Amino acid sequence: MNRGNRIAAVLLWIHGSIELMSLMALLPASKAYLPGGIGDHLFAENVVFVMVIGSLWGVIRWILGFGVWRSRRWAAVAAIIISGITLQAAVGIVPFGIMDTILAAPVLLLLLHGWFGKTTISSI
Repeated sequence: MNRGNRIAAVLLWIHGSIELMSLMALLPASKAYLPGGIGDHLFAENVVFVMVIGSLWGVIRWILGFGVWRSRRWAAVAAIIISGITLQAAVGIVPFGIMDTILAAPVLLLLLHGWFGKTTISSI
């Protein structure tokens, strides 16, 4: 097992756990902390939808983390795709996208390095 794959799996679990924490905001005790008077009214109107979608991505990251930990190629491909989508979408959700970028970029690089290793471009 490649050590980089294990690090990528742990990063996927951490990222998934952070996204799953958004479900805690749906608890009745946390309703007072939901954004209401913040400047972005579109986010405030769709905050529950954003939390549910984020949690879905969190579950997907957890599943992919287990797949990568067990060296499953399908999980590596899916994690590369998810990380690429995250890096592209993170630009539009600043400041939250900074955390996504910090966690998704190393996963992408580690999995690509694990897949291709020292293969040169001319030998592909």
